[in-house]
Amino acid sequence: MRYVEHFDHFVVPVDDVVAAEEFYQAVLGCRIAISPRGTPMRIGLNVKQWKGGMLPHTFFDVAGRRIGVYLQTDERARAASVWGAPTYSFVTDETGLSEVEAALLARRSPYAKPDAGETPMAARSVVFADPAGNHFHVYIPRGGLRSRTGDGRLAGVGYIRLEAPDLARSVRFYENVFGLEVLERRRDERLGTMEAVMPLPGGQSVILAETPFAFKGTRLSRLEPGPHLAFYVAPERWDPFIANLASRGVPHGDRAADLKDRRGQERDTYIDDPAGYVLQIVSDAA
Repeated sequence: MRYVEHFDHFVVPVDDVVAAEEFYQAVLGCRIAISPRGTPMRIGLNVKQWKGGMLPHTFFDVAGRRIGVYLQTDERARAASVWGAPTYSFVTDETGLSEVEAALLARRSPYAKPDAGETPMAARSVVFADPAGNHFHVYIPRGGLRSRTGDGRLAGVGYIRLEAPDLARSVRFYENVFGLEVLERRRDERLGTMEAVMPLPGGQSVILAETPFAFKGTRLSRLEPGPHLAFYVAPERWDPFIANLASRGVPHGDRAADLKDRRGQERDTYIDDPAGYVLQIVSDAA
């Protein structure tokens, strides 16, 4: 059974939340998300949350999804290139791509424009890194946009490329736990890695790259609040998904639930993938 439908949101580590807020709004054209209580989703800035162990983090509305930035606990090495893994990507149109490139130029932020054929999914695109070194790819899909989940500069989430030091083990995990299948195995010449492409029903893809898992500036664990990748499971598949985790002996559970501004109808749990990523699984009430 294929359990996971699409990406719900992702949260990346940064060394300066304020700098990240400025960059993401200027380049991605997003805005700070508003919670159901009507307050900006800038979290970890009050005493209760701080004493509960939550570091500052901010959520944005972008391309019909939520993305977030989470303050690291330690410094990490700067990105040596605008190319790298993990890579977070968004699809757009000609206008959106021009606006992203113009924003990067205005900031004098390094970026690259891949050659034709260098990125199989993209007709035209730009790749760049945020101030903390997280890698992004904004592209016009080959064949043009088929749908739009957002109403701003970016039209939707494309793929996420993840580090997978033991590629075979990571592939088995996403096959067995999420019910995904490998569409293609290929070599990324720019990164010098083999990778496996695993599509999601929602039109995005998980790309697993056979490369070492780099330090993210903070400890990643399903037991501690911090950066994570979130996937959506439809309500009717939630119980079978949880049963699948149990049958495979995959530990899971919510974290810091009392400190978060959850909507009452949400269900969620967290697991660790073999490489070191924290995965949140979310759903609505049945």
